[in-house]
Amino acid sequence: MSRRTSAAVPALLALAWLPAACQPPPARSAASPAAVDAVLAPLFVTASRPACTFAGPMAVTSRGEPEILLATADGTFSAVDPRTGATVWSATLPGLIPNLVAPPVVVGHRLVFAWQEVLPDWTRTAHHLGVLDLDARGLDPQFAPVTLAAQVPAADGGAPIDFVPAHAFSRAALVHANVPDRVLGLVYAGFGNVRDLQPWHGWLFEVDLDAWQAQGPVAAVTASMATTAATADCGPENGDGAKQMACGGGIWAAAGPAVIADPDSSDGFALLVPTGNGLLDPTRASFANSVLRVGRGLGFDPGCDGALCAGFDPAAPGDACAASCRRLFIPRLPPGQLAPAGPGGDCADATLLACYAKHDWDLGASSPVVVDLRAAGGPPARGLLQPGKDGALYLADADELGTLFDRAPLMPSCAEDGGTCTATWAGTIVTRPALASLDGETLALVPTFISDDLHPAGLRAVTIDVTGAAPVLRPRWQAPPAGDPAGLSGFRTAPGGVTVVDVDGEPFAALADPGASPAMLYWVRVRDGAVLQRVPLAGGGQRYAAPLAQDGILYVPSCARTGTPTFDEGPSVLEAFTIGTR
Repeated sequence: MSRRTSAAVPALLALAWLPAACQPPPARSAASPAAVDAVLAPLFVTASRPACTFAGPMAVTSRGEPEILLATADGTFSAVDPRTGATVWSATLPGLIPNLVAPPVVVGHRLVFAWQEVLPDWTRTAHHLGVLDLDARGLDPQFAPVTLAAQVPAADGGAPIDFVPAHAFSRAALVHANVPDRVLGLVYAGFGNVRDLQPWHGWLFEVDLDAWQAQGPVAAVTASMATTAATADCGPENGDGAKQMACGGGIWAAAGPAVIADPDSSDGFALLVPTGNGLLDPTRASFANSVLRVGRGLGFDPGCDGALCAGFDPAAPGDACAASCRRLFIPRLPPGQLAPAGPGGDCADATLLACYAKHDWDLGASSPVVVDLRAAGGPPARGLLQPGKDGALYLADADELGTLFDRAPLMPSCAEDGGTCTATWAGTIVTRPALASLDGETLALVPTFISDDLHPAGLRAVTIDVTGAAPVLRPRWQAPPAGDPAGLSGFRTAPGGVTVVDVDGEPFAALADPGASPAMLYWVRVRDGAVLQRVPLAGGGQRYAAPLAQDGILYVPSCARTGTPTFDEGPSVLEAFTIGTR
């Protein structure tokens, strides 16, 4: 889990625009016959805002006009003009200290969002859901705010498990699903915790927008689930659960769960929910460090074979048990593949999940994406791509989650062969892969980073080889390329998300590196991984948040990291670049 995320401190000095000392695009080669080369040119930098925008910019329409919406951690919504960055309107949440971190979701002309009430010491006292009317440009009176509460029975007969506001944190993006018997549909909100302080569990809430509108907030929440329901005994109050196989299972990946089509369900959809560190044991209804396939109503049966899973060992799940689970993906090693070495090589004698626990490498730090293998000429299946903090990309069957096709190690462990790892808990991948289509082939783009000074990091491209009996992941390129000093001086902390931009049929990728000095925007040609431009950012970039490409303009969020140690406190700006061709 992220060590800490908080609301803003008072505004600091405004950040000045730095010249965009962009490198000219390299010449095309026969090996990369791009039809066009796209280039970025600076358009504007907005006025400084006191708080960070963890959600990233959102394209919305208000009163028939296109706008870019920013939701900052201090509970302020600001709509800016797409071409000038000037503020068109703003709205602010009520409350003493609102804290808005989870990316909201747009549903028609409304924005559904989650926020937490905090005390001056950042203790969370309550968690709420609200609705913003984008046309009225204020809170929607048809949706009085919801205060979340839940309790589930313990699977092992212990005391019931309560949703404890002080031990929950909303970081994951809200997601929306249309269903045939509703007009507005359903929204799902996930929770983990900050610093993994016990007791904490992963929580997921189902919200019926139609019931909320018609019957008020008491009818809004139609289901809830705890991802770890083995027991309410999680150890001492405020004990550090980051490296324990107890409770946990937070839902905190910035991109949130994935909503996928499910033709076998009358509701037409399913959720793929990634969970973080804690107890993984399907025999005890505890599903940390895994991906859950959940439907409407949030009733969850992993579909595992009871006989094969008898005597389940959370540190060493049997492959036969894991393979039998229809609706639960458990990370594991393919035959012949070694576990990560770990920082300083200290996982040499540990199992994969024991190394996860030793270093707080929660699988649920990243979100999954689904790729249609049939379209690529592969087996009759959809592939689930799930990155891990262990530096690997997993490929499983999205319809039969127990089937692991492949695992591709993309990054070494931090300082595994010497040197110093400054953040062993950080891992090397925290993202959602972006997919790009190129000449009939699908490429998965995965941002990487590493907290040492020995290993290069950056953007990795991976293809799926479907020519054999089972799909196989094939790393294609890395950017910056091997030998480029920028791969060693930058990408030392988690980068932003990656966005694929189509320019006249040719894909390009945009990615911000907040760990560089100054923070840097990378513009990469997907065909061959060529870094076309490195653009210094006026602000500090923003980890996890992806740029937004809209109507020929790229919008990049930037947040200053302040304090001791440094956190995403603010101030923040939005930077915009036009996308042209040469």
